[in-house]
Amino acid sequence: ILLMDLHAHLHSSEIIGLLGGVFIKREEGEESLPILRINYVFPCSTAHSTGTQVDVDPLSEMEAGDYFESNGVRMAGWYHSHPNFEPNPSLRDLETQTMYQGLFKNREESRNDGDNIEPFVGVIVNPYMAVTETSSHVECFYVVPTVDPSQERLPYRLPMIRTPFNPDNFPLILEKMREIIFKAESSHDQLDMQKNAQPGIKRIDKLFRSLQVHGNLSDDQMEQVKKLFN
Repeated sequence: ILLMDLHAHLHSSEIIGLLGGVFIKREEGEESLPILRINYVFPCSTAHSTGTQVDVDPLSEMEAGDYFESNGVRMAGWYHSHPNFEPNPSLRDLETQTMYQGLFKNREESRNDGDNIEPFVGVIVNPYMAVTETSSHVECFYVVPTVDPSQERLPYRLPMIRTPFNPDNFPLILEKMREIIFKAESSHDQLDMQKNAQPGIKRIDKLFRSLQVHGNLSDDQMEQVKKLFN
């Protein structure tokens, strides 16, 4: 969430990236729900991006696949930003999500073909619509499969459980943040973080406040994040 939030704050146009993780399927007889654990982020280049629409660069998508494979996880989701409007999936977002779910369907044998699970999620980050709020809005969504293919699939908001990161991994998170910031500096849609997001609130201050809330960062960790912008 920290990396997605940072990525979204730095650009005026929609950004996009891919997520890697592990699918923990519920075994027969277990009462717990299946879980998709997301623990890798790959910020992607865009083939086309506006304030309301974004497409991933195919080469960047391939690089993400290699990155996830090298870390022993599967591609498990995608994220993008809605810079200044609600983090609700658009019709285009739902089409993209449906396509990804079909590509990454869990094709293990099951007793019932209808039990095939599509463990792939979409995440939308909204950094600037409600600037006065403490943190960005982050929503996770899924398109529910239907028994009848002729019926329209419906979006469903999935609950997210944010797990604290291991402090030993913080240097790696900082390095990923540095890469995102460096890449943004050569982007045509880079935002001036020293300008106001709204009167009295600079974009950089909005970003720091959001990161601290989402990551529950200590004062020392926040100081290290702030140094990335010096």
